[in-house]
Amino acid sequence: MMNEAYEKLDFMMRVSGTENVVLARALRFDASYVSRIRRGQRKCPTDEVFLTAVTRFFARVLREPYQKSAVTEVVCPGLPWPTEEAEAGELLKSWFMGQAPQATQAQRALALLRAAGDPVPENDRTKEPREAPHLPAGTHAMASLFYGDQGKRDGVRAFLEILLKTGKPQTLLLHSDEEMQWLFEDASYSAWWAETMKTLLARGATIRIIHSVDRHLDEMMQAIRGWMPLYFTGRIEPYYYPHLQDKVFTRTMFVSPGQAALISRSIKGQDCDPINILIRDSAGVRSLDAEFRAFLSQCRPLFDTFRPRDEKERTVILQGFLRKQGALKTVFSGKEAIFYKEEIGALILRADVTELAFLLKEPRLVAAMEAFLKEHDTHVIKDGRAALAAWKELTG
Repeated sequence: MMNEAYEKLDFMMRVSGTENVVLARALRFDASYVSRIRRGQRKCPTDEVFLTAVTRFFARVLREPYQKSAVTEVVCPGLPWPTEEAEAGELLKSWFMGQAPQATQAQRALALLRAAGDPVPENDRTKEPREAPHLPAGTHAMASLFYGDQGKRDGVRAFLEILLKTGKPQTLLLHSDEEMQWLFEDASYSAWWAETMKTLLARGATIRIIHSVDRHLDEMMQAIRGWMPLYFTGRIEPYYYPHLQDKVFTRTMFVSPGQAALISRSIKGQDCDPINILIRDSAGVRSLDAEFRAFLSQCRPLFDTFRPRDEKERTVILQGFLRKQGALKTVFSGKEAIFYKEEIGALILRADVTELAFLLKEPRLVAAMEAFLKEHDTHVIKDGRAALAAWKELTG
């Protein structure tokens, strides 16, 4: 239950898809100030001027039925959403102020009609049903359906093959919070997937991926290890969604603008094979592209990325990390090195890629990294000088 004004503000911004900078511009505030209010780091104003402005803004931007439905369930459950923008603003203001919502005359009338239903007269019950009017046929689109884990593998293969056949650099927009066994349970498929991604990146592809960071620790580390070599191509922008999700509904969304999209959705505990839909229709792909970018606008970068110009600058970054307070744990895996301090995060370097370094700070991923290091405790270097010497030996 949302009791604080800043929680209500954050809820309305998430439902309406409003970015900090958009609301700040409308209210003539600084975007960073809006961000701090949302996180509870600054007190949310509750004066008449502010509440009138902010509630009128949200009453205006709530356009889609699903948005109004979501807000109705929280603000005025059991009542329809007001049809007039001014009434919606007043309803939201009462909610922000912690007052019980008062139904408008229009809302009471609609609720009464819904409760009354549409009774059928006794003498009409035996009549033949009337012929239905012409129903909209919708848009017939190019789409293919795949089912279950094997279907997802086949669908992803078809999606990536479409991009390979173009022979041109493509943009890939990727997100999935569904379980990942479809990718990792078949070793030959995992190898094909990794090689295909490397091929696309070598051709100049750009990938924006929104990771799910509330997975089981083992699954997160498996994903990190799978993606890490690709991060060091410098052509991947990783993000994560910072807020908790209920995980009842999970989904996958792979989109290549102008080319194709693969989408799926499943319910936690679902015991039947979920559907995966490969879409080639240009309008459908544009819609999913817009949906992904709306989600991306609410996400944060997964790493702090450093771009040293040479080995000397990279060494300075590493030495700066090693000098910080905290117990050190270091693991080398092939050409990659992970330097970990619990209170700071994990610095990740690759010996043969001088121009990139990543600092992982997101708490759930740091916890996954710590669990990974505990599994490899016999190979962990805990002394800073020894870790630096081992790194210099690796880099030659």
